[in-house]
Amino acid sequence: ANVQLTITLPTGTVAGDKIQLYEETSPNTLQTIADHHGTGASGNAHVVTVDEANANTVTITLAEANIPDDATTNYRAEIIDKAGNFNKSASFTISSDNTKPQVDSILRPSTETVDTNAASVKFEVTTSENVKIADITATDFVVTPTGANVAVAPIGGDGTLANKFEVTVSGYDAGTFEGNISLALAGGSGTFADQAGNTQATNSGLTVEHYVRDVTPPNYNYSN
Repeated sequence: ANVQLTITLPTGTVAGDKIQLYEETSPNTLQTIADHHGTGASGNAHVVTVDEANANTVTITLAEANIPDDATTNYRAEIIDKAGNFNKSASFTISSDNTKPQVDSILRPSTETVDTNAASVKFEVTTSENVKIADITATDFVVTPTGANVAVAPIGGDGTLANKFEVTVSGYDAGTFEGNISLALAGGSGTFADQAGNTQATNSGLTVEHYVRDVTPPNYNYSN
């Protein structure tokens, strides 16, 4: 998304002065990267208006295309008066996150084996990064057998974000159901987002485990 920056103008700024946003690529080298207020070609300095000079502030829009992906970048603002004198602001940073989160694995807890006769089973779902806890719900999953119940709870996290979740599957016929119990992502990806708002991505390399439920007692044959 575009980033809007509200910059306080230096004392003495008047209408007609120019302001430009730069990416600081090295201590002594500045490179223009922004088109202010959508006027002129990319990189043209913005001319301070009377209203902006009176308010002592100017708003600069930094286009998403000019923000490096998945990086923390240093910027400066530079103001140039009508006589050509210039003054640069202190350096400031903008951090970007453009990577979509994905589910890396749906596994049994390390304490569980594939064979079970339990009335409910648990899976641990791990994502590639922290995602919004509120986004991960039962609707993000499909379960076999059809009709079983799904409950989701974060494992750890900070109350808002987490990257690991416990999914409990229950409600299948506890007395008679036998066969595979498995969990998959609805639509192949789920419907969650990370803190930056990047929505989920499909992971073709997703690691998945399942259970095999067996409630039939062993049959002993006796002979005299």
